[in-house]
Amino acid sequence: CSINAILTLAVYFLKENYGLVGISINDKGHTFLSVLAAFLVITRFTIIYNNVWSCRGIVNDMFHAARRISSKIAVFTKNDDGVNAQKYRDLIKLRLLELVGSTTFIITDHAMAVNIIEGVALKKVKTEKQVKLREKKLGSGEDETMLNNVEDPMVLCLNLHAAIISHADYLSEPIHILREMNIAQQVNTYMASYHSLVKASSTPFPFPLVQMAFTLIDIWLYTLPFALSSDIKNKFACAAIIFFITFGFRGLEAVATELQDPFGTDENDFDMNKYRDDTAHGISKDLEKRFTTLDDWADHDNVGSASSHRSSHRDSAFRWENVFKYHNKFESME
Repeated sequence: CSINAILTLAVYFLKENYGLVGISINDKGHTFLSVLAAFLVITRFTIIYNNVWSCRGIVNDMFHAARRISSKIAVFTKNDDGVNAQKYRDLIKLRLLELVGSTTFIITDHAMAVNIIEGVALKKVKTEKQVKLREKKLGSGEDETMLNNVEDPMVLCLNLHAAIISHADYLSEPIHILREMNIAQQVNTYMASYHSLVKASSTPFPFPLVQMAFTLIDIWLYTLPFALSSDIKNKFACAAIIFFITFGFRGLEAVATELQDPFGTDENDFDMNKYRDDTAHGISKDLEKRFTTLDDWADHDNVGSASSHRSSHRDSAFRWENVFKYHNKFESME
């Protein structure tokens, strides 16, 4: 902004002191360029802005679906307080927490999201040698799991479905088929939202459109002082106008670039880890205690919401490493 304003004053200085009147250009042709530049900038910003709000809605649907799964399991099994019934709820909690943790990790890791889109649940690869080694391991069945013990969400989804339909092996009164279908539908909703977010996380903005916008904006902005200097007599007024025009267009470019990846770690990005932890707290509370009346359920829900708002990362916050410890313990019990 300041450079363009200084350039404007330099143009006026050359015209006034050295008589270089021809340094100015006609603004008619420049007007057509301004329309094209504005169109590209506004189009890019609008696409990215709409994508951000669309992703925010999908994130909300995904975590709400996870919470609905746990709450429905708690409600549908509330009359069974046996040991096997609690094992069933623990199994659902384990499979659901594994799925929530895995999907959140992949969505927030761009390279991992790309690998998942390609159908490869492996560690990051950077060279051709690593790609060939990956293909060899896939063929031999010796493929590695993803980073931080995160497994393929599709496998975890199958595990969750298998756990849900195993209710007849644990409950004294099996869940009605319609209720079972309702729970399965929530799992499908969760996975549909997850795949939509992975698509958004792994798909870059079309580079040709970005390149065209940057190029035309640079040409238009840095030739703007030569066009306006022929129409505006007051050099300081012209410099101020150009300063704010440059500020506006550069600002839109910066905002679009900042919002292009809403799953990062910047202040303006989605706090996916907080959403994940809050959801995990809710899932754990839903399935760790039995509710015999609606009043008990309401009291639990109010206390849980208040404590979540007070501090989502307190000392007693959900620790994800415990999921894997509990996983090994539960598998040994089975």
